[in-house]
Amino acid sequence: MAARIALVSCVKQKCASAAPARDLYLSQLFRGLRQYAETHSDRWYILSAEYGVLSPGQVIEPYGSYLNSFPLMPR
Repeated sequence: MAARIALVSCVKQKCASAAPARDLYLSQLFRGLRQYAETHSDRWYILSAEYGVLSPGQVIEPYGSYLNSFPLMPR
């Protein structure tokens, strides 16, 4: 059987200092998505507006951008 992989979006609210990606994002939405991903997938990753795809344990610096701040691409 194939592994179930979850992607969790970054959010605007972040810690003020470097932290593992799983702990950097502070919003209730992120915490809920993280819990769902940890419970229902074999592996999970974070889709960061600044760094791309992150493993949860990867230590990163906080940054100002977030995915909802980018314009949608026309279809």
